Amino acid sequence: MAVKIPNATAVTIVTIALNIVRSEPKVYFGLGLVSVLWSIVPVYGWANSSKVLAVISTKAYQKLLGVEETTAQIQQRLNRKFWSFWGLTILGGIYIVILICFCAIPFFAFTFVYLQIIEYYYLLALVGYSNSTVLFVVTIFGNIVYIGLLLFLGSLFFYLYGRVSFAELPLAVEPQQSIFGSLARAFALSAGQARKIQMVFSISSLILLNTWFTLPYLVVSGLIVLLGGSFIVLLGGIFLFLVVTYAILNTILQVTKAVIYYDLLCFREGVDLNIEM
Repeated sequence: MAVKIPNATAVTIVTIALNIVRSEPKVYFGLGLVSVLWSIVPVYGWANSSKVLAVISTKAYQKLLGVEETTAQIQQRLNRKFWSFWGLTILGGIYIVILICFCAIPFFAFTFVYLQIIEYYYLLALVGYSNSTVLFVVTIFGNIVYIGLLLFLGSLFFYLYGRVSFAELPLAVEPQQSIFGSLARAFALSAGQARKIQMVFSISSLILLNTWFTLPYLVVSGLIVLLGGSFIVLLGGIFLFLVVTYAILNTILQVTKAVIYYDLLCFREGVDLNIEM
């Protein structure tokens, strides 16, 4: 039976995603780890990594839909579009690079101008043409604008990224769907819902950042305690931290995309009303 999540908020979507991961942590994190390890292998491994990420999203989506299909069955079915997932990943990567440049250029331009202004008023204060109060006011005002611009551009990135962030779901779930068709499908489904998706990724980012800053200390400290402190142990701890953290980030992100896709289908097409499979 399909799960009903009427009028799901961003917080609800993130909560459901975390609950799905907690329901079968070994399965989801295991797939996330496999995806990371495959990404080390050029070309074929990258394609396989993209497919495994799609398996994670598909499995989470089917859990919401009430469909019983094993991980092996999902993988076997998605093998038919093996290289399509890689192609979609490449297009998605290009899109993200464009977004980063689009958001980063004004940020760095403002940073350069802001530092020049601060330096100008600092020099004036040194030679006595301006007092420290003016410099203080300019610095405070500049910092406020600086933080505001950073938040705005970050929000804009999530807004634009959210429109096509879950494009692998239509490719994996919907029959006869192509790479460009999946992107168009995601863009159409997210119309009018981009702000909610934006909030989902903003909340998820806060959770994932917390994981990113706390996990390394646990991993490295645990290795040092177990094996004793050494440079090799430290390098091993850093490598293990990167692999485990990346696997966790990928897993949570893919499951969140599945919930977003399911929520949009419920909103647009009433999928949750079709409870008979």
